[in-house]
Amino acid sequence: MSYVALARKWRPQRFEELIGQEHITTSLKNVILGNRITQAYLFAGPRGTGKTTAARILAKAINCQEKDLNFRPCNNCNFCLEVTKGSSLDVLEIDGASNRGIDEIRELRERIKFAPVSLKYKIYIIDEVHMLTEPAFNALLKTLEEPPSYAIFIFATTDPNKVPLTILSRCQRYDFRRISKEDMIKALERIAQEEGVIVDSSALDLISLKATGSLRDGQTILEQLITYKGEVIKKEDVLSLLGKASYENLINLSQSISCQDITRCLSLIKELYYQGLDLKQLVFDLLQFYKDLYLLKISSHLVEVLELSKNELDPLMEQVKNYSLEYLKNIIECLKKLYSELKGTDHPKLILELGMMDLIELKDKVPISHILSQLKEIEERGKAKELTFSLKKDDSVSLLSELSEHSSLEIIPSLNLEEAQRGWSLLLERLKKKKASLIGFLSQGEIIGINNDTLILGFKESFYSKMIEKKENKEIIEEEIRNVFNQELRLKIVAQKKNEVKKEEADELNYSLLLDREPVVKETLEIFEGQIISIKNK
Repeated sequence: MSYVALARKWRPQRFEELIGQEHITTSLKNVILGNRITQAYLFAGPRGTGKTTAARILAKAINCQEKDLNFRPCNNCNFCLEVTKGSSLDVLEIDGASNRGIDEIRELRERIKFAPVSLKYKIYIIDEVHMLTEPAFNALLKTLEEPPSYAIFIFATTDPNKVPLTILSRCQRYDFRRISKEDMIKALERIAQEEGVIVDSSALDLISLKATGSLRDGQTILEQLITYKGEVIKKEDVLSLLGKASYENLINLSQSISCQDITRCLSLIKELYYQGLDLKQLVFDLLQFYKDLYLLKISSHLVEVLELSKNELDPLMEQVKNYSLEYLKNIIECLKKLYSELKGTDHPKLILELGMMDLIELKDKVPISHILSQLKEIEERGKAKELTFSLKKDDSVSLLSELSEHSSLEIIPSLNLEEAQRGWSLLLERLKKKKASLIGFLSQGEIIGINNDTLILGFKESFYSKMIEKKENKEIIEEEIRNVFNQELRLKIVAQKKNEVKKEEADELNYSLLLDREPVVKETLEIFEGQIISIKNK
């Protein structure tokens, strides 16, 4: 006998043999036991979950010659055997992907007029029914509205959302689930035993994960491995065949990222690349790895939702200590972007290396949540002022934008320069009445800056500045300044070597005075490793 693929050889022939679909097999058995056979069924679900197989079993059960309904299909009567072999004239399988036009459906409508050859029902199984064109669906609709009493339709689809509502409303719908990891391993283990093949449990774990809930995919991978390695299959064989990185490699990459060891990280990528590893698959595996780390960081109780063995879980618990929740979140976002970039590139190694460098640099970035918490702490001290500063870390623009949305922190001068200059003439007028000699000294200077509670006067000649600096004169001037501007202001005298003080010198003086008088500003700059760029006058 010619070779038969495992997926066909081990295809279920009874409802009880369907794996992971107990909710459907129970319903279909009750259909047979209660003789509640309707005219149309829709089986929807992911690939490899048993939709077409269930359709064939149902077709056999409906026409089975076994009198005891509990044992249908019997797989022994002539009809059951014909359906199993695919030779029955009363069960027609149609591929909706290749017979999707209106002409094919018109032909089906003509053929449906003929009664079954030898049995009670004539059954039409249309696979991938969502591939039919709109005119084809419209032609099929009339048949579904008024079908012959002997005709039964069973539709199978992986995308039920593309099936028109007018068709869906005339069908009994059954949604197939992905096969669980446990059920997949049991099924593959049984097949391996029957085939005389020894497969490691860790190898079965990898196969079931790669199959992503599709039993057919799992059977195909197992068949490839039997062809590749013969009667003994180990974990390393699966990794080699699938082009996947081992869990040890993922741990090593994670360690190099958390330790910011870029040399080790790039060396590992180079090694895996020349081993023939699919780099896109590597990024996918890293995404899965860091997703598990993220869940464990949130709560150790979430270990129950992770599909990990104890050998994989233990090193993962050690790794989670090296990451903050914010860092893990940023890594996942970066890997998602990297995975998309690898889809269309001809240079995956270069893109991956650049991506890994970005991952390592993420650790140095200041988390926005940390900045916000620090700002909140400062605000709670009651020092609400306006401060313009720059961060040394990257993304300062986006950080400052978010800070402006979340924080009311301000550091502004209590009096701006323009207001001070407007009030200067009034100040001189008041001093004339109190001590006229001061007018001559002050007229030789000018206001060149103001910073919170400090008014800065610039003098070109040191004689005049010394006169103003005298204690009795300075006290008189400061008293009148308080009266004119209605606030406490100190007087600061500086010498001008030219017509005016250079802007850089005045700014430097303003910043120095600000830090002396406002410890909260100094503390803020130290926390964020920043520097003052400008002081806004309002």
